[in-house]
Amino acid sequence: MRQLDNADGTFQQNLQAIQEYKNNVKSGIRTTVTNLEKFLNEPANDSLFGGSNGKSRTQAGLDLNSLIVEFRALLAPNAQDDFSFILTEL
Repeated sequence: MRQLDNADGTFQQNLQAIQEYKNNVKSGIRTTVTNLEKFLNEPANDSLFGGSNGKSRTQAGLDLNSLIVEFRALLAPNAQDDFSFILTEL
């Protein structure tokens, strides 16, 4: 019985370490997405992405915006917790 308890304790520690790693990766992705959004909306990048001063977005701007929206949905608090899907999108 003690072996089973030890194995369970080790399993729980490993599971906690995986959860912490997952949370750190998701936090890093959130930061990156926020930085991408700031970069997209920066007036100095208007020639690349459009979108400021009432101009329509260029295709690059539309594509980057779509990526940002998709990641925001995947990282939302109520989103399905499918970490493997997020990693495949990277």
